[in-house]
Amino acid sequence: MKSLIFIILFQLNTNGYAAASDKNWFCAQRLVRNISIGAVWHHGHNEIFDSLNQNKIMVSELIKKTGHRLLETQDNQEHATTIVKKFSQKISGDNSKLTLLFAYTLKKLNQQRQEKINYVLNYGRNHQKRVDILQITRKQIRQAIKDTNITKLADLEEQYQWQITVLNARKKHNPYLCEEVVDTDAYAFFLAKEISQYIN
Repeated sequence: MKSLIFIILFQLNTNGYAAASDKNWFCAQRLVRNISIGAVWHHGHNEIFDSLNQNKIMVSELIKKTGHRLLETQDNQEHATTIVKKFSQKISGDNSKLTLLFAYTLKKLNQQRQEKINYVLNYGRNHQKRVDILQITRKQIRQAIKDTNITKLADLEEQYQWQITVLNARKKHNPYLCEEVVDTDAYAFFLAKEISQYIN
């Protein structure tokens, strides 16, 4: 029984945390709060990104509509490619408008990404609480054994097995939560590449 607890706790605490301050982040990849412009965009016009983030620039309805369509089609890159191509044709390859489209879409992607990150962190906090409860149950089992309280021991063992079952089920779900963040990152790089094709 003790060895089983040790294995579970060891696995939960060796999942590639980014840093001690990110103890609730259980994904293998390092925790990065936002996708930075410099990491994905190499065509200048940084003032457009800065102005957009400071709400100092007007975004046309065409760019908003196109951006939201791109957000809605994250699971269909072929469709996203078509959307970008049609947008480029409408604005006659205007570099500033292409840049603003990417900046606007990236800003929205980062907002979605932050929601996913917060969910992962909350999930991690709740998971740790369950680990703490498991440790308490383990102590109670030791005490019941010491007191030779057979009835209480049986109840605690049943409770303990259920707690392990829940922890294992939650742990299986972890990779899917992490993949959602990774998928958002990949889509940002994909969009940068697609839109860049039309930059002169």
